[in-house]
Amino acid sequence: MAKKANAKPAMTTKEAGRIGGRKTARKYGKEFYQTIGKKSGQAVKKLIQEGKNLRNKIVWDSPVSQDYFYFKIAKIFVLLKFL
Repeated sequence: MAKKANAKPAMTTKEAGRIGGRKTARKYGKEFYQTIGKKSGQAVKKLIQEGKNLRNKIVWDSPVSQDYFYFKIAKIFVLLKFL
């Protein structure tokens, strides 16, 4: 199949994100971004506190406890990655 000579180049991911972001900003306004920012900040704060509480509960003499702690910390970092 031959390409058209006047074909418009495909939109990049960066351009699509910028267009989508501007459209969302116009549609929902500043308050929307403030609300989602506050929610994500509260979620991060909760995860950090859970990690601190877990760290304080662990008996460090047991290797099983240490493995469980590191598993939970890894899980927290995975959750943070998707916020």
